[in-house]
Amino acid sequence: MKLEFIKPFASVCDVHFHVKSDGAGSNVTWSMDGTNNMMGKVMSLFMNMDKMVGKDFENGLAKLKELSETSAAATPAAGAPTAQATQGN
Repeated sequence: MKLEFIKPFASVCDVHFHVKSDGAGSNVTWSMDGTNNMMGKVMSLFMNMDKMVGKDFENGLAKLKELSETSAAATPAAGAPTAQATQGN
């Protein structure tokens, strides 16, 4: 995805989700990378990006985990018998 920052300075970053199988589940890494212009480099000396967006990443990963686990619990396992409704005359 493309993430555009407006404040404290304009910047565009690429955001990636890396999903790796981990036993019965998955391990997701959410990363962001981009280039810094001169102003971005100066600002990075005084600002910590992990502190700026880290909490948002943690909240997003927690929500992704919640949604995926809820979805997995609602979906029958592969090969499991399923009930099918039929309409009679």
